[in-house]
Amino acid sequence: MAGTWLAPHYYKATTKVFIHNNPKQEITLFPDIAKYAERDNRASLSQDLVQLLISDDLAREIVTLFEIDKIYYKKNYEPESLRDIVWYYIHKTIDVIKYPYTFFKSLLVYSGLSEPEPEEDYFFSALGWFTGDWLDVSAVREARVVNISIWGPSPRLASDIANKMAELLVKRTLEITRSQALEGYDFTVSQLKGTEEQYLDSLESLKRFREENNIVSIDEQKKVTILSLNKFENEAAELIAELSGVTNKASEISAKIKNENEMIISSDITGNNILVVELKSRLKDLEIALKTMLLEKTEKNIDVIKLRSQINEINSKLKKELENIVNSKTEGINPLHQSLRQQLIDLESQKQYLDAKSKVVYSTISNIKKDLILLSNKGIELETLVTSVEIYRTLYKTVKDKLEKLLVMKANEINEYGLSTITRANLPDVMSVTWPWFKINVFYVGIPLSIIAAFLACFFLDFWVDVFSTRKEIELFTGLPVIGSIPDIKNKGR
Repeated sequence: MAGTWLAPHYYKATTKVFIHNNPKQEITLFPDIAKYAERDNRASLSQDLVQLLISDDLAREIVTLFEIDKIYYKKNYEPESLRDIVWYYIHKTIDVIKYPYTFFKSLLVYSGLSEPEPEEDYFFSALGWFTGDWLDVSAVREARVVNISIWGPSPRLASDIANKMAELLVKRTLEITRSQALEGYDFTVSQLKGTEEQYLDSLESLKRFREENNIVSIDEQKKVTILSLNKFENEAAELIAELSGVTNKASEISAKIKNENEMIISSDITGNNILVVELKSRLKDLEIALKTMLLEKTEKNIDVIKLRSQINEINSKLKKELENIVNSKTEGINPLHQSLRQQLIDLESQKQYLDAKSKVVYSTISNIKKDLILLSNKGIELETLVTSVEIYRTLYKTVKDKLEKLLVMKANEINEYGLSTITRANLPDVMSVTWPWFKINVFYVGIPLSIIAAFLACFFLDFWVDVFSTRKEIELFTGLPVIGSIPDIKNKGR
């Protein structure tokens, strides 16, 4: 009974936590790139929770919140209850017994032969006291229930600690669930900034390319350029046909003049004339300028009108010069010959004009074909830029959507374990102690041990005591008969 009284008294409070079948919330930033592996169903969630509950971090938080270090110090160094005072002096007695050892050790420390022992860390001692004597966590076998039991020095303290540990367990598991979302959120924020910059840069590149090349739509520009090319190719074909007709007609007239035995002014004669060559060159340049200008301006434009006026003026000068050349070579020709020569002059002039015009048309066709090639190259470059913009736009939208989902997950209150408290510890302020168990200690332990101790005491007393108590013991020991004995006279008074 004395041992039962001396044993520290504890009150057991238990909180039960239930684990729901909550599906694991997988966090996949980019499902097309990588996915987390499925969780192994063989792993026991309850064992995971047990490890969280017995962790040093959680124990430190409980010791700090409920000031268990102060309770430990007061119990061991400033006792108030009679039981604690008895234990205090028991420890003091043990210290006195150990004094020679401690004195010798202090001498070794003083002489420098040994290192001094560090002073007691009350918080660390209280932490060991809590995890070793107070905390009892167990997972119910073949069930999704975890029992959090606290053996505390008072019913209220034990209940409060058990309930608080259940709350901290839910909080820790939620932090574990959120930690992945937090890491993913921070990573996605950094990626979103870079993706947005790439998207804006691609848009700026596309805008700059269109402005520098004056491109609204490649397809429309190609269509306009092809129509222009067809127009000039048709015009070139007409010029070839017209030039062929003029050449044939000039050949016929030349043959008639030869039959009349008259001098014919050929293209070689006119071609050697310096003024004719200069007028042809100017006419060709003006025709090229006119065709180039018509690509951008209409016939009613004042610049086009001026240029056409200059071309007509040069044509007149060229015709007049050819007439002068022919007239200088054909003096005294009869009217028939004169008429043939005049027709030949007109045809030569028309041929020179058509030849210059055809060169301008072919030069324009060549330039248009070059423009088409450039447009094709620009189209490829434009298509590349548009594709790049679309890719970065899609990527930016994907990362932004993922960031919004992670933001929701970061703020949610649902963890992957799905925990709920099914039984909260709620001990009354006044109740019998849970430990030590009086009936067990007294009836099942104390009485059997007392009987065993009594038998052992009788055995040892009988074994070690060497006093003769009967005549027979003396006769057996000496081998001699006893002739007399002095009776034990009790003093009964007078």
